[in-house]
Amino acid sequence: MKRIWLIVLALSLLTLPLGAESVKFGGRYSNYSTDLDIGTMTIDTGREGSIGAFVDYRTGMLVLKGEIDSDFESDARFDFDLDSQYSRNRFEFLAGYAALPFMDIEGGFRYDEISFDGFSFTGSGSSDVDFNHQAVALGLHFHTTQTGKLGWYGLVRGYLGTIDSTDGDDVDAGGYRAETAFVIPFGDSGWEVAPGFETERLDTDDIVDGEGVRFNTDRFFIRFAFNWGR
Repeated sequence: MKRIWLIVLALSLLTLPLGAESVKFGGRYSNYSTDLDIGTMTIDTGREGSIGAFVDYRTGMLVLKGEIDSDFESDARFDFDLDSQYSRNRFEFLAGYAALPFMDIEGGFRYDEISFDGFSFTGSGSSDVDFNHQAVALGLHFHTTQTGKLGWYGLVRGYLGTIDSTDGDDVDAGGYRAETAFVIPFGDSGWEVAPGFETERLDTDDIVDGEGVRFNTDRFFIRFAFNWGR
């Protein structure tokens, strides 16, 4: 995960001297929960906290984006009566085309790590189970066009790729993510805050004891950002 954080930091720094029309970068704190449906069994992780970072680089019609969210409470426990621990880290990088002043068409890739410590889904004893999701991402990003004023954005992305786990083989996996937030500027300082909500769903083929897994995540977040070169 340190490498991923360094990638996001490098993207933030490298875009500054490229003559961009704008670069937006910052961090966010989120509170989220993931439900896993495996056959007739449902597992609820409870509410978890995570921190994240992002960069949004724009010049002409070109848009480049990098995002990461990391569960900093890797030892957080489940709400159910099993002795298990949970952590999750997600990274996305996308390149986009500003088709309209208020809409970007974007595509890229996603990598998602989901880990369970001290628990086996197959019932064969305690073990560590890791899910690693790799996918192509395609989506639309809608947003207001003026900085320094109250704004809004919404995005939807679809994912198509594979997922592997320590309890199974590589299988196909697909899903979607939708996110929306209001953007509240701090006057003309270039700083802004954006409270928002995200929902995500990921479905896999049979990967755990002959069953597919459905990951359902809801996330409340608050994002702080600085606009450079507005």
